[in-house]
Amino acid sequence: MTSRSAGWLLQHLAAPTRSRTSLPHELFVYYDIRVAGVGINVSARWHGVVDDDIRHAITHAVHSDDIDPEPPVRRLHLGPDRSGNMLEVVTLHFDDGGVLAIHAMKMTKQ
Repeated sequence: MTSRSAGWLLQHLAAPTRSRTSLPHELFVYYDIRVAGVGINVSARWHGVVDDDIRHAITHAVHSDDIDPEPPVRRLHLGPDRSGNMLEVVTLHFDDGGVLAIHAMKMTKQ
C-alpha cells in the first residue's frame, strides 16, 4: 500500500489538536478519490490516464461487459477519453452501488 500504516492515518484523524482540513496533502495521493459516483483507485492512474478521462470513457463507453461476475463484479469498459482516444477501463461494482475504477490505459489491439 504505502510507507505509512493505516494506524498512522487513524491516529492522525483522531488527534484532538488537528482538524481534518489540516491533513497533509501527500496523504491523499494514496487513497481513492470519489467524485461523480466513480471512485478512482491509485492503480487506475498507473498508465498516466487522468481521472476526467477515466470517467469520460466509462460514461461514453461503446462497449461494457462483465469479466468477472462474482461480487464485486469486475467490468471492462471500452470508451473514448475527452480527446477521442479509446481507453480500456476496468471497474469494480459493489453491492451497495459503489463503482471503483482499478485500471485504465489506452486501448490495445488485443
